[in-house]
Amino acid sequence: MKLVAPIVCASLIVLASCEQNPDGSFGQIGGETWYETSSPEAKAAYFSRVCAGYGFKPDTPQLAQCVAQEARQARQTYQANLAMAATAFTAPQLSVQPMGRFGVSTPTTTNCQRVGNMLNCTSY
Repeated sequence: MKLVAPIVCASLIVLASCEQNPDGSFGQIGGETWYETSSPEAKAAYFSRVCAGYGFKPDTPQLAQCVAQEARQARQTYQANLAMAATAFTAPQLSVQPMGRFGVSTPTTTNCQRVGNMLNCTSY
């Protein structure tokens, strides 16, 4: 019974992120899912609104430069977040066990236990 509330909450969060935006994209506008699913035109319109909010006038070189900078920064943030997510799901690095007395390796026993998405290992 204790698991029902977290499962319901997680399901609601997932469903909320599946809502379609007016431009046909998904996710929070400016977020990672939006960045993946929106068209280049929708991105340009979004960044134009952001830059107009900064005070740039429409159809000026300054606005175009701001849009390019905002798009570049969003792409870099998106790529950094993807890289961080990829490293979070890679296998853990194995450590080298030290040699025992007189340079002879000592046997090591490792017991691992999976708990949800985590793997807890103990070596002795």
